[in-house]
Amino acid sequence: MSRNGTSLTVSHSARPSEYLRTGQGTTVRKLLASLEDRILINPVEPVNLPQRITPLLEIGFPPVILNPGTRKMVYLTFPVEIGVFLEHRGTFTNLDIFSFAAPKFSLYGTPGAGLITRWHTSDLFEDVPPAEPLTEGIMELTLSNESSGVIEVSRGVFESYGMCLYYSRENAAMKATMSVFSPRIAETGFTTAPSCGCTERAIDLFLALKIPVVQQKSFLMEFGVA
Repeated sequence: MSRNGTSLTVSHSARPSEYLRTGQGTTVRKLLASLEDRILINPVEPVNLPQRITPLLEIGFPPVILNPGTRKMVYLTFPVEIGVFLEHRGTFTNLDIFSFAAPKFSLYGTPGAGLITRWHTSDLFEDVPPAEPLTEGIMELTLSNESSGVIEVSRGVFESYGMCLYYSRENAAMKATMSVFSPRIAETGFTTAPSCGCTERAIDLFLALKIPVVQQKSFLMEFGVA
């Protein structure tokens, strides 16, 4: 596989076999013990590079005005990170993670009590947008105003432990919800249904890494939605 100046190869010409990724000024080489193991490549939760600093993804987008009690579905983009996995007898081991999207970070909240987030800026779309393959995925986001007032929303913060990523040959996608209770408080979460024509379920990176986490079904935004 070779895309955007990055090349991935699995060589069986020598013993032991090896996995090799070159490009972006980086070389990753790992020896493989078995010829029978499968190599799988799919999108993973986009919070791992350049290192796992935060489990939170924050997406900023053009303002949406929500009247009381209304729901609106929109589409956003998110940065794609690509995981390479070794499958051995039904278990998965992560070999490598790389991305064609440059990582950016932000602070959600105050300097004293805020949270570091992986930051991404997205346009707002009424229909499924075209996305740059291997760089951007598509998030189907359902916004709901649970308050009695008009609220402006221009960002969402999402907990990566609850993400359900799907993919196809062309896109990566996930489906999220955001319930807004006030200009300061909202709750975000994910659904397990496929989205945007992507039907192949991605491997859960945190399970593959055997990281003990409390499965987060939602994230409470407490520092504002705009």
